[in-house]
Amino acid sequence: MKRIFTVLLFFMIFSACSRAEDWDIKYDERGIPLVEVVLLNDKHTLMLDTGSSNGMHLHRDKLERLARSLNQKIEPSQVQRLVDINGNERQVSTLLINKLEVSNVYFNNFDVIELKPWGLTIGSEQPTSEVMGLGMFDNQRIMVDFKMNKIQFINSLPINIQNWSPYLIQKTDSGLAIRTYVDNKTLHFIIDTAASHSITFNHRLPHNIKRFGCDIISPKSLSLDCSVIEFDLKNKHSQVDKGFAIAVDLPKGNSTDFDGLLGMSFMKGKKIIFDLPNNHLYIKK
Repeated sequence: MKRIFTVLLFFMIFSACSRAEDWDIKYDERGIPLVEVVLLNDKHTLMLDTGSSNGMHLHRDKLERLARSLNQKIEPSQVQRLVDINGNERQVSTLLINKLEVSNVYFNNFDVIELKPWGLTIGSEQPTSEVMGLGMFDNQRIMVDFKMNKIQFINSLPINIQNWSPYLIQKTDSGLAIRTYVDNKTLHFIIDTAASHSITFNHRLPHNIKRFGCDIISPKSLSLDCSVIEFDLKNKHSQVDKGFAIAVDLPKGNSTDFDGLLGMSFMKGKKIIFDLPNNHLYIKK
């Protein structure tokens, strides 16, 4: 009887808050999450990139096919100018979507841009995977389970949400920002599932900060391969979780409105709820 009650309680916790659709998560060789979705009756493998404020990044031919299917044109005026951490500029064609079905889930009011590889890479080439960005999930609640490797779209928070760690997040032009602390100095990291490791910028760090070798985050690396610092993530109850970030230099003359990226090295193995309507993030180990 006790076992039956436990099963029923588990079912109630998740059926009360979730919709029917689940998406499976796989990973590339760098540990970046990938989701396989059906778009226009074709399967697409998209990199999940919460560090992108756009909806999707598609190859040019797929973007043009999507435009034709929606009886829309990619107008010359619909061009975005993007600048990445390295200071590289890209101009990309943009398609504005009012409503679109992706793997039995409907998404409203987002943009799809032409895929052009960009961003900061450390020791590897830039990825060429098509992308699903944060812009797809505007004002939604999604549970990204990096333990069971599932994405769920939920209508409400689980009834056991008090067992999760709550964090305040802020929507910025660069993405979702969360506060971190390095030697009691407040830094703002962008939550970025397309970053294999958390990173921060040397010029934003306190002087004389304790540094570690690269082998502390990757046993296969040599200590001198990179410089690593420890940061704290403090939830609304002042409970602290610790993580490591690679410290890098920004190109001269380049500046950002954030101090680093919270990458998959911190998020892997955890359950994370993005409660975007209320600007909260919930984490459960």
